[in-house]
Amino acid sequence: MRTDDRLAREVLDLAQPLDTSDINGAYFLIRDGRIVMAGLSVECKTRVQFHAKSGDKDFDSYAIVPGHASIADYVARIILEEEPEYNTRLPQNTSYITAKDAKDIYRIGKVEINAAVRSKQLEVFSLHGQQYFDRRQLLRVLRGEGS
Repeated sequence: MRTDDRLAREVLDLAQPLDTSDINGAYFLIRDGRIVMAGLSVECKTRVQFHAKSGDKDFDSYAIVPGHASIADYVARIILEEEPEYNTRLPQNTSYITAKDAKDIYRIGKVEINAAVRSKQLEVFSLHGQQYFDRRQLLRVLRGEGS
């Protein structure tokens, strides 16, 4: 973990032993002070207990953040910044979009995307070789608005 990473620090500050409360929101599995998985669930207790009992994920503590309207974006941002080993993609319904989807949906070309990235109007995130953009930033670029 990068020590200047405020979002990850907030999550790690919420770490608890493996006794969960049933909460709708986001859960984070943690091993040795590092987020190894981030997820969304309507029953975080059930989800964390499933991972603990099945042994499919190696973790020693967890954190739960109660759900709210932007919880999926919060989880997506953590995944993009921390690249937890068990997350291979972002949750659905976030404001992040893959480079391929951006090109297909918004008909924006590679040249336009690269120019926006170089001018710092569009931030690129990578997760397991897949590039993502913040959809809101992309729409500002398409509308010709500055950063």
